[in-house]
Amino acid sequence: MSSAPRYPPRNVPAPPGRRSGDNQPRNNANVRRGLSSVNASALSEDERDRDTPDPSSKEQQQQTSQGPSKPAKTVKGQFQSTALLTNPRMKVEKAVVNELLLVCGVIGSTTDDKTNKIVPVTDCLNWLQDLQRALRRDDDTYRPISLLLGKWKVVSQKLLPLVWSCRYDTPLVLTIVKILVILTKPLSAAAKKAGRLVIDVKSGKVPEDVIQGQIKLRDNALEQNEMLVDYKRTFVHHPSHIAKSKSGKGGPGAKKIPQRAR
Repeated sequence: MSSAPRYPPRNVPAPPGRRSGDNQPRNNANVRRGLSSVNASALSEDERDRDTPDPSSKEQQQQTSQGPSKPAKTVKGQFQSTALLTNPRMKVEKAVVNELLLVCGVIGSTTDDKTNKIVPVTDCLNWLQDLQRALRRDDDTYRPISLLLGKWKVVSQKLLPLVWSCRYDTPLVLTIVKILVILTKPLSAAAKKAGRLVIDVKSGKVPEDVIQGQIKLRDNALEQNEMLVDYKRTFVHHPSHIAKSKSGKGGPGAKKIPQRAR
């Protein structure tokens, strides 16, 4: 049997420690000198790379020293103003609006033409309790449900006439009084602050979206205040006071009781 060739053919490169066609290994000292020269050149290149400044690192240092850029603040302000403009707490859901329409339409829907008084329905107390529960779910800061009932004139056209016609029905009158207490609550601290808000329109430093959000908050607070004033005016100038004054049982036209002599 013929033994395999001991040395690689000419077209195949020889191992690094041997020369092609030679059985003697290369001098190790020469190999070490070559490796040391290669390492020295590599180290010199690394030192050159360290000495040369990197422009990208300088830019990053300048950005960190200067702090966040102005567009980031603008985006943040726009986000806050958009949240104010689209605040769901300032609106009444459609399902709640439909429920309020049903309740306000049912209570005292029948009127007596002879006495001009509202006659309550059979389960009027249950409907009034539903209205009370809806008002308890109202937001304390913006009060969208209370404002909606104020626009519908529910107090002057429904609740007070019911009290006048059903004044001997204690549970019904107490429920109406509870509803009136919720409707006439004082303004919250946030609403008072929004009502006194000074809006910077002329300087041009405040974004337009922020200005619109501030205007919306202030209008909401002023509308709540106007609603409370309207309720006080309704209580004071209610027709029942005029009827009492005309009949002589009370009011300005009633007889004055003489004071006890001291």
